[in-house]
Amino acid sequence: MKIRINENSLRVRLNKEELEMLRKSLPVETCLFFPDGASLTLQVKQNDGFLCTYKEGNISICIPEKEINALKNTPQYMIAHKWSTDNKLKLSILVELDMMN
Repeated sequence: MKIRINENSLRVRLNKEELEMLRKSLPVETCLFFPDGASLTLQVKQNDGFLCTYKEGNISICIPEKEINALKNTPQYMIAHKWSTDNKLKLSILVELDMMN
């Protein structure tokens, strides 16, 4: 899984194997470890609806099954969702299939 953060946007690129894991209702996870012992974990998983949460170094993105299946069936398809935040900004999440890997 590749991630990119730009302003208030998070972009996730999944390879074919990771997409298959999601289709089987298995979570896909990656972790970044810092020298001081802290870590940042990103998990993408299947859920009934769109949801994005952050708690204690963990980012969780939930995507509906129908959206995951659409990503598999149409390679140009990207899953995109936006939420309003408490500080009046929009949080934008984009999940796409990495066709190169």
